[in-house]
Amino acid sequence: MENVKRTCQSIASQHGELLAGYEHLLVDGASTDGTQEWYKSNHPLPASRIMSEPDDGIFDAMNKAIRHARGEYIVFINAGDTFSDGGVLQRVSAVLRDASPQWSYGRARIVNSIGAEVRNPVGSIPYSRVKHALGLGTICHQTVFMKTKFIRELGGFDTTYGYAADYHLLLRAAVVSPPHTRDDICVLYGVGGVSDTDVFRQLQRRHEARVSAYNLVGLSAWLDESWTRGQVGYIRMKKLAKRTLSKLGVRRFFGRIVS
Repeated sequence: MENVKRTCQSIASQHGELLAGYEHLLVDGASTDGTQEWYKSNHPLPASRIMSEPDDGIFDAMNKAIRHARGEYIVFINAGDTFSDGGVLQRVSAVLRDASPQWSYGRARIVNSIGAEVRNPVGSIPYSRVKHALGLGTICHQTVFMKTKFIRELGGFDTTYGYAADYHLLLRAAVVSPPHTRDDICVLYGVGGVSDTDVFRQLQRRHEARVSAYNLVGLSAWLDESWTRGQVGYIRMKKLAKRTLSKLGVRRFFGRIVS
């Protein structure tokens, strides 16, 4: 519940009268920790609703939000993530009003539990379809504002791709309409740990997402699979080197190389 509180407080801190034109839809997986009761008494916006029922994971919950959203644009802020400052919605609203893109994204700062930056900001600008496809130009979905009609036309998130469902959606979105970009850090994204197995499974799912989004067949599909295998090998070698150097007591000296 503390993560939900932090995110809702961030939303409520957005300044400007434009907040009256936004709705906040909290999709809660039938939690029993008091989230529902707290939200009903502390909802961040005048137009606020809560859906509390069992779901099949984060992207299933986000698909529910897509079906019920009433606004022109939709953005997904996960529990624990926050806007970077109180003027984000004001700035983004001005951009969307002037450019009216199908979708737009900005940059995110990756922070730990105490708010300290732990990695370089995420969000490759200008947009490069090649970098995006190869995983060299990551887009944080929390920075993405997409027209509700557009995301519905795309069919929302395909949950068969697991944690790569957002990557799959954004690849498909870019095929139809290249994104508008905002060189603005608008989100603080809380980093979480994943196991080695999850990392490798994620790379495989991203390969499958590219095959689907780009309709890759034959040689192109094989080349993409080879690229994925190369990524897996590189990460395994990097992790092995990091563990080995750490055991040898030279982690600090080689920190910039193997971190």
